[in-house]
Amino acid sequence: MKLEQLMEGVPFDLVQGSLETEVTDIIYDSRKAAEGMAFVCIVGTQRDSHDFAADCAAKGVSVLVIQHDIDLSAMPDVTVVKVENSRYAMALMSCNLFGNPARQMTVIGVTGTKGKTTTTHMIKSVLEAAGKKVGMIGTNGIYFMGRHQETANTTPESYELQKTFRQFVDAGCDVALMEVSSQGLMMDRVAGIHYDVGVFTNLSPDHIGPINQQIKALCEERGLYYLDLNAEFSDENGYLLTDYAQPDGIHLTVSGYNKWVSYLCTHTPYSKNNPYQPGSTYYLSEEMQSQLADLP
Repeated sequence: MKLEQLMEGVPFDLVQGSLETEVTDIIYDSRKAAEGMAFVCIVGTQRDSHDFAADCAAKGVSVLVIQHDIDLSAMPDVTVVKVENSRYAMALMSCNLFGNPARQMTVIGVTGTKGKTTTTHMIKSVLEAAGKKVGMIGTNGIYFMGRHQETANTTPESYELQKTFRQFVDAGCDVALMEVSSQGLMMDRVAGIHYDVGVFTNLSPDHIGPINQQIKALCEERGLYYLDLNAEFSDENGYLLTDYAQPDGIHLTVSGYNKWVSYLCTHTPYSKNNPYQPGSTYYLSEEMQSQLADLP
């Protein structure tokens, strides 16, 4: 496949080389580098695979997909494209590489903190009883047409996910059913997939840990107030919280003035007489923002 076809739908800048470059496969693990492949450099939590770009070029990869600038002086013959987010780019590239197989099936995604595995197995049973040919991906592995394969993650990396969808289509599946984890969403593993049906089970604190900062950034970007009740609020930063929440709001004391404010949702169960629990996280609405703005 020519690079131009592989990059269809992906915003990118051509740093050097040609879009006519032939690509045989996509890799994101430098140990698999070989002639004709496209190596996608990913900034990970533990290491940055841009550091292995030169090694991959020496092994014959034809294309490097980079997220930030690197020294290309020793790689003049390699085509290089730069993208804003290499994980997102790899997801769309993988869709193109395997012929966008998800478009040839009904795709059902199940997400939520708990119950994803149980829910997908129940849906699979119902659909198969109705005569549908279902391919399923989740915590327990990949199931389709009587076959079973292990998978390292609840939601596989985008390349493996699209490869699996292609297997489903080639095997005759008409439904793709999958668990969609929060990590899978955060890391763009499911980018480029149009879900015909989305199922949301529930939301609880169990898996919210590192995602809090992502949600906080999103709230700030959209002008929403974000309060983490595990933090201590004092007059210095403007907030003193009372000791309980009610279904329609939380009672804030700001600079000596009392005010009821509404919120969007909470991770911690509450009732009228139930004190808020340390560690609760409230995502506050635009209405609350305007109410706070009215306070001195």
